[in-house]
Amino acid sequence: MDHRNYLRRKKTKSIKERKFIVLVDCMQKRLSKDTWFYS
Repeated sequence: MDHRNYLRRKKTKSIKERKFIVLVDCMQKRLSKDTWFYS
């Protein structure tokens, strides 16, 4: 039971991490498009 719960938690964490990575990637693309605005 605990083992299954651990795996589920691990899976949820990796999904959150993936969403975070996608978000960061999106931000970087946006920043690279808008470099003229920042410089």
